[in-house]
Amino acid sequence: PVAPDAPIQAVLCALALQSERPSFITKQQIGVVAGRVFACAVGSQNRREYTIVGSVVNLSSRLTSRCPDGDVYLDAGTAVRVQEQIALNKLPPIQLKGKAKPVTIYRAVGEKKEKTPIKARFSRVSRHPFGRDDELAKLRSRNEEALTGHGGVVALYGPFGSGQMPLLAAAAKQWLDANGIVYAGVCQLHLADVSFAPWRSVWRDIFGLTADMDTQAQEAVVQTRAQALCPDCGED
Repeated sequence: PVAPDAPIQAVLCALALQSERPSFITKQQIGVVAGRVFACAVGSQNRREYTIVGSVVNLSSRLTSRCPDGDVYLDAGTAVRVQEQIALNKLPPIQLKGKAKPVTIYRAVGEKKEKTPIKARFSRVSRHPFGRDDELAKLRSRNEEALTGHGGVVALYGPFGSGQMPLLAAAAKQWLDANGIVYAGVCQLHLADVSFAPWRSVWRDIFGLTADMDTQAQEAVVQTRAQALCPDCGED
């Protein structure tokens, strides 16, 4: 399965490849374009290779050829899909081989610090949960109860595409407007074998971890915050 956040992960991978480039690689240019491709094995019975073909493959190749050493270039469509989490610089359109009109390009700068992927996901949902007025009223009522000190648990479930996200986004917005704090984790099929995958975004928010922190800095912040939350817990 293709991960919903595959374009974001691809750009983050490209940025990591550039920042951690070993010394023996003297030049490295990366172009990233998200979209549909045709993937298959091609060739004869004597020699076959697995390959991908499509317009996005050609466009990514053209972007790579025009990208300066050490940079990561994106097209406009990919930029829209990653802009909530990736800091971008819009560059002047350039003429590429095989394209009738100049192509708008973006340079990936790095991961944004102020938002986690989950909060970015909620912020993209602006549509009203159509046909879910009763469910939305119940959610808002439970939010009001929680704001007065009567907490609880609400289970919202249904088949894929049945409109859970607009409901969750509306409830999260109501909570945030009341100066509440939202911690959210999402179970993704492609992360089924990754330990604590749904909790990583929750922990990032709770401890205030940002993308620019190295491992030692994150450990120090977690230890300090954990000590403040539970001063009698000791080192365990």
